[in-house]
Amino acid sequence: MEPGSCAASQSCAHLPPTRRPVGLLLDREANTLAAWLAERPGIEIVCRDRASFFAEGATRGAPQALQIADVWHLRHNLSEAAEKCVYRHRGCLRPTPAPV
Repeated sequence: MEPGSCAASQSCAHLPPTRRPVGLLLDREANTLAAWLAERPGIEIVCRDRASFFAEGATRGAPQALQIADVWHLRHNLSEAAEKCVYRHRGCLRPTPAPV
């Protein structure tokens, strides 16, 4: 796993200075995340993926926190979008000329 990122099956809240996970949840339920965050009222930033339960749990458990996407998911989403774009425009691509 890349430093500063979360695996898709894990949730974590990052502290900006350390970029280290501060907790792992046992499941992927909004109530679990909300309860975990509510026990830590000082959390200012929640680094998460786009799963709706993460958004819901973070909003309920830490309404004051800024929610951001982690680097792994940003890169993954960008690569998927680029792949789809190249596939849609594959007819525009020309073969490389043979060396002379």
